[in-house]
Amino acid sequence: MSATRYFARMKGEVELEFVVPDSGPVQEIALDWSGHRVDARRAQ
Repeated sequence: MSATRYFARMKGEVELEFVVPDSGPVQEIALDWSGHRVDARRAQ
């Protein structure tokens, strides 16, 4: 869908977006899983 947004079908439709900070590596992925928002944060 874009450089940071992806789409997949797995037990429903899923949109994944890599949340890109102003500086540093990506620390979070925002998912929309068939209308349910889920945030996945990088484990430290």
